[in-house]
Amino acid sequence: MSKLYKKYKELKEGDSSKYYLFESGIFYLFLDNDAIEISKIFNLKLTHLNDEIYKCGFPKNSINKYLEFFNQYNLDICIVDNKIKSYSMDFCLEIINHIKSIDINKITPLEALNIISNLKEKL
Repeated sequence: MSKLYKKYKELKEGDSSKYYLFESGIFYLFLDNDAIEISKIFNLKLTHLNDEIYKCGFPKNSINKYLEFFNQYNLDICIVDNKIKSYSMDFCLEIINHIKSIDINKITPLEALNIISNLKEKL
């Protein structure tokens, strides 16, 4: 059993109402039943992780676009990074919105460093 699938099963046993999105290389992936359901909603190509387990996903550089889609559909998405930490979609959107609100023309290098340091502590 792959490390990702083992973590997926563990997370689903803890809270089966969430969809778990795994960081894997340059992609984000949904696994098993999550993959089947998400692929139907967003027309993502369904492939095999192995002979028995399905997966679907998208490139990492598309995460902002997909987070907005997930939010529009009120899906409870939990992002699991490649260190097998998990972050709620609300937390990810909070970080993205915080970064978007920064006016880089009006920020000092020290303020930027403090922001980065604070974000790193949250992760």
